[in-house]
Parts: sequence; structure tokens; C-alpha cells
Amino acid sequence: MATINERIAALKQFFKDSAEERTVFIVEGGDRFYTTQGAIDYLFTHGAHTPDGRRIIDYPLSTQGFDALSMSLYELVIEGIKNDGFDIGELVSDAVE
Repeated sequence: MATINERIAALKQFFKDSAEERTVFIVEGGDRFYTTQGAIDYLFTHGAHTPDGRRIIDYPLSTQGFDALSMSLYELVIEGIKNDGFDIGELVSDAVE
């Protein structure tokens, strides 16, 4: 039977592994907000607010070693945070003849 310390270690590892699959935002006040959605998808869907109304203010990610494409996606996320999400406007299609 596993000891209490082994059980605690297993739980810690479980939460550490689970956290790696979540997106982390920083909200006003410095708390972290976790979501299973990707950063861009979350900002498109919900804007820069959490479900309980807190304002998202940052996307903590180390950009060291980023290539140009990754850096532009990171900058897109930061822009979405500053603009309270993304507004793509009304979608208009070409006339079909």
C-alpha cells in the first residue's frame, strides 16, 4: 500500500502534468487563470475576461528561442489582450453569380 508521501507525490505529479496542457493567463491582481482552450481561441471566444469577470492582463510565456512565426503569434495574443479580444467585424462574402 502506498504511503501518504507517495500519494502526495503522485498527486503533485498529476497536477503538474495537467497544468502543462492548459493555457495560463495573468489577471488583474496578479492571479493566474487557467483554461483548456488555446490562447488565441480563448480570446476570440471570450475576449480578455475570465468567466467570473476578471480582466486578463498578460500571457506569461518565455519567448527565448522563438522563431519569427511563433513570435508573431505571441504578439497576436498580446494584441488580443490589449484590445479585449479580437473583432473581425462582419463577415461579407463575394456575390455568387
